Amino acid sequence: GAKELTSKISGVSEKTIETHEELGEKAIWFFGILGASSLLALYMIYKNSKKIKLILMVTLIASILTMGMMTVVGYTGGAIRHTELVR
Repeated sequence: GAKELTSKISGVSEKTIETHEELGEKAIWFFGILGASSLLALYMIYKNSKKIKLILMVTLIASILTMGMMTVVGYTGGAIRHTELVR
């Protein structure tokens, strides 16, 4: 619904909206991977697995990548209304 509302505002670039939308869809996958690795880490902690350090490292990396991806999504979302951010 937000796409239809913002596309009617003058000065809003359709390309910027599409970029934000596409990055948001990719971010969902990042969250899915983070959630799966988090659940796996919890399970391995419960089972007292020897490979817990490895899965915790994977979860940490997934968390950092997800945070970075969401930063980019937020930036492109802000660029929709704040055209001074787009270069």
